Amino acid sequence: MGGSFRALGTFLLVFFLGWGAPGSAFSQQETCKKCEFIKCIKNTIKQKEALRNGYAELAKKWEKFWINADAQPAAPLNQIEMESLNAASRVPTFVLLNTHFIMLRNQEEEMASKVGAPQGCGYDPSQNYEMVTDSIACQIDMAKARQAESSAPCKELYEIAFRHEAGHLQKCLARKGDKALPTVILTPAGKAREEMDAYTQEIAELKKLLEDMPGNSIDIEGRNEMNLQGTPMGIIVINLKGKLTFTISEDERQSISGGGSYSLSADTSRSQCRISGYDQTYPLTLSGNRSGDTLNFKITPTGTPVIPAFRMTCGPGWGHSFPVSRVEVEKSIPAKDGEQIVIDLGAMGGGRVTGRNTYTLHLCQEEK
Repeated sequence: MGGSFRALGTFLLVFFLGWGAPGSAFSQQETCKKCEFIKCIKNTIKQKEALRNGYAELAKKWEKFWINADAQPAAPLNQIEMESLNAASRVPTFVLLNTHFIMLRNQEEEMASKVGAPQGCGYDPSQNYEMVTDSIACQIDMAKARQAESSAPCKELYEIAFRHEAGHLQKCLARKGDKALPTVILTPAGKAREEMDAYTQEIAELKKLLEDMPGNSIDIEGRNEMNLQGTPMGIIVINLKGKLTFTISEDERQSISGGGSYSLSADTSRSQCRISGYDQTYPLTLSGNRSGDTLNFKITPTGTPVIPAFRMTCGPGWGHSFPVSRVEVEKSIPAKDGEQIVIDLGAMGGGRVTGRNTYTLHLCQEEK
């Protein structure tokens, strides 16, 4: 009987961890790894931190009720091993623990209500979306799990919260062992400390999720033609491709910091020329600041300030090597996703070089 129970408990844990709650076929499928969920995730982290702090206060409040008086000094008990008690005291101890757990549950609900739901996620502020696991019966409250699942704005928020409950379930099954009824029972302080650990795990996962968000970037792309007019050498095409990533500080200065690189390549298929030493990747740093609805960028070459001399040979017996200076660029652009800075090389080169270099802004908006 005991072995069958252990096998069943293991199966349930694998089911919950691997497949999620019953009804997961209808779960939220939209990923949280989109810019519009950043504000929700940030506020969810703050909410989980507040809940963890709330449980720290509850642990401190309850630790004086259940202590090991034989220890020197006396130490709070996180759990009671019922089989270590004499037979006459087991039932009264269990009844008292159950009474204290009812009181703790009321305090948990009051604390969670004061913390409230995270803003920016579309939750009803009057509702409590936290899930619950019975630490004696080793059961996740699936009605609350389904409510949390259906209310989550995106799937990772629910999955992370459900792993919190699955962790409680795993620890509860370990305490229950192969017994039909639990013989090791958490104290209220122990329950609060287990919640603190679970919220610490949840916060770490949410912060990792935030790190995986797409972020802000500038894509660099260009195609420029060098027309060697008056010569039989034809047209040389210079391709430019790169990416810069950046962050905007949340302080009053709203400073921009970041960097990246761009690559150059030469296509001589429409000419009689050959180019060597030109296909390279060059680093850049990005700085500046945000001013209202405008982003002010400064793009600065790093590493070598000059593209080293490369050799262009056109036809038999004719060739030339020359360096190209890398210049700093300062531009302002509206703080709007998809905005572009376009540099027309034709206007700059007097017609000898034509083409456009385009800097496309991808700005991560924090709200839908």
